[in-house]
Amino acid sequence: MSLDALLTAVREGNAAGALRLALDDPGLLSQRGPQGVTPFMLAAYHGQATVLEALLPVKPDLDIHEAAATGRVDRVTALLDADPALIDTTAPDGFTPLGLASFFGRAGVVDRLLARGADANRPSANAMAVHPLHSAAAGRHVTVARLLLMHGADPDARQHKGYTALMSAAQHGDLDLIALLLDYGATPDLADEAGRAPLDYARQGGHADAVALLEAALAAETDRPIGVICAIPEEIAHFGAHFQETEANTIAGFAFRRGRLDGKDAVVVETGIGKVNAATVATLLLDRFGCRVLLFSGVAGGIDPRLGVGDVVVADRLVQHDYGAVFQGQVKTYQPGNYPMPGLPEDHGYPMDQNLLAAVRDALDGMDLPPMPAAATGGEARRPRLVYGTILTGDQYVNCDDTRDRLFTRFDARAVEMEGAAIAQVAARYGVPWVVVRALSDLAGHDSHMDFPTFVHVAAETAARIVRRLVAVV
Repeated sequence: MSLDALLTAVREGNAAGALRLALDDPGLLSQRGPQGVTPFMLAAYHGQATVLEALLPVKPDLDIHEAAATGRVDRVTALLDADPALIDTTAPDGFTPLGLASFFGRAGVVDRLLARGADANRPSANAMAVHPLHSAAAGRHVTVARLLLMHGADPDARQHKGYTALMSAAQHGDLDLIALLLDYGATPDLADEAGRAPLDYARQGGHADAVALLEAALAAETDRPIGVICAIPEEIAHFGAHFQETEANTIAGFAFRRGRLDGKDAVVVETGIGKVNAATVATLLLDRFGCRVLLFSGVAGGIDPRLGVGDVVVADRLVQHDYGAVFQGQVKTYQPGNYPMPGLPEDHGYPMDQNLLAAVRDALDGMDLPPMPAAATGGEARRPRLVYGTILTGDQYVNCDDTRDRLFTRFDARAVEMEGAAIAQVAARYGVPWVVVRALSDLAGHDSHMDFPTFVHVAAETAARIVRRLVAVV
């Protein structure tokens, strides 16, 4: 009953009454009411700053979530010094310290948490799936949103029902936040599950200036080219007859050719082999040419035993299998850029944008691929399969049965190559979507060095055919 009385006093902003109850029984401040919320967190959620200040002397030892929500940078720092694992823990209502600090606009705490390695893209562990950027947008905290975006927050991250930070900013008519999100690559025409885009939210809210800003962004978006990437000459050759070049630029030794690919403005470039080359080219395509999407067309080694030479894999997820820590003779994979150490986040991989994936599936549904010759199948000619799944990227050409089998077992992947996930890593930084299409030129086993030169041309042609079809829908 005393806890109920304290929570009521907090909700009503009765600082004197709340303080009296807390002094009578200080233990009440550590108890939790509905949804697991403490009196301190309830005061924060209800905006009762006077109550918070009154209660703080009674309970100076705030937990990590209370300290983050109320902006106590020193307390947050002390708790993390004592236990670094607290960084991304969730409160009983599902929110992380970073999510809470972002919602309440505690820029100092946000800055400290990000500096200590807090995950800027970790959603709340509840039905709302709220990212820290959503929380900052909901609170209209532009400074916090900028900090999150600077540390890799996905500007197009979706919460419950597909709602994004840009939709929130548009709904509020928050011009500074709209501009910030667009600068970091937020997609202006991304729609929620009900089909509403940011422009719809701005119109419904009667925010004429926001409508104008978003309309300008949409107009600029349609003028941005598509970036088409291949690694080797055998891959890029199959676009020649369908590409009308208008200009060419050589940057850092790479030839960027701008023109029209099947009627769409595009920049076509050959990267050479490997992750560094691929990342360099992807960065230039996005930074110098402003590409709105990156398409990779090429070949790969198959590692899924159900697939054969000529089959095609469209990546719905890309993983850099060779980034991580070597432990007991094995590579333990971590997300590139994260510290590869025990106790730190072990999530890894770059998922394809779900809206784009749906559009790709629709575009390729029922596509009739040319048959592979009998020489490629070891028997009769057959039509290649088209599948979706994980593709691995590493700076090694896999020519080993044991390695192929290990990678398949570890990642349940379909293919392995040397560029895709590096492109996805750069694209994620810029908030730009990607599509990676790989036709299998070999099966990444002990014969792959012989299969590759035999089948690379026909496999690359199949991949290019698919990418050309996708140019119309991306």
